[in-house]
Amino acid sequence: MGNDTLSAVKSVEKDILKKLLEVCEENNLKIFADGGTLLGAVREQHFISYDDDIDMAMLREDYDKLMKIGPGCFEYPYFFQSAYTDEGYFREHIQIRRSDTCGALDFELEHVKFNQGIFVDVFPLDGVTDREPAGKIQWFKIKACKKLMHLLYNPIPTGNPLKDIIKKLLRPLGRLIKRERLYGHFEKVCKKYSGSSDTVTLLSFNADYRMRLLDRSWYSETVWLPFDEMTVPCPKEYENVLTRKFGDWKTPREGNIHGDLIFDAEKSYKEMKKKNGV
Repeated sequence: MGNDTLSAVKSVEKDILKKLLEVCEENNLKIFADGGTLLGAVREQHFISYDDDIDMAMLREDYDKLMKIGPGCFEYPYFFQSAYTDEGYFREHIQIRRSDTCGALDFELEHVKFNQGIFVDVFPLDGVTDREPAGKIQWFKIKACKKLMHLLYNPIPTGNPLKDIIKKLLRPLGRLIKRERLYGHFEKVCKKYSGSSDTVTLLSFNADYRMRLLDRSWYSETVWLPFDEMTVPCPKEYENVLTRKFGDWKTPREGNIHGDLIFDAEKSYKEMKKKNGV
């Protein structure tokens, strides 16, 4: 992706973020820069060199409030995307999209039907219990729900013939079990300890339930830090958050987060589908 295209994409992402922050401010919801976006705001005051999206996080209480009001707060070209608002969407978190653009993983453009505009991620920070085996039981249920949802609703071939046959056989079951019902159960498991735990994490997203555990108190206050020409809300204890997430976060590194993406800031994902014959 050329520098001009990447710059245009980031401009769209910042436009989406501004809209998201407006909605959160109007509804008294706390939201924080997360992941590479938090790292960029703290260390670079802009996107880190290898990042191509914006990540935000909310404590579960505010996340649930946004989930309820979000569909009515984002009008075209913005789109509030979740398992409840977009048929075929199989990710476990909210994405705010711009429907008049394209921001699709190359292997998804052909297969999925959900909105694939340029996006901003919004992740829930859920509570994690210190009690065992309760924590491991919760994590087993989360993994089981995610596996079942992807088997039933993710149409993308895995490349494994046996797994693809199983997915094909399970497809009729996916039409019988409403996504909203299964996703609601998944969320209920994720937030089981959210009101009683002093420790939080991206429970629905992490590969291991003990990964990157964060103190809830680190998110008790917000500081606003420069991010390109705008400012973004960050947890006051951002150094603790970054150390827990990245280790030595002060040393710049190179990398690639998402792999190949089809980006276009001027053409919609629907136009790109037609252009690519899908």
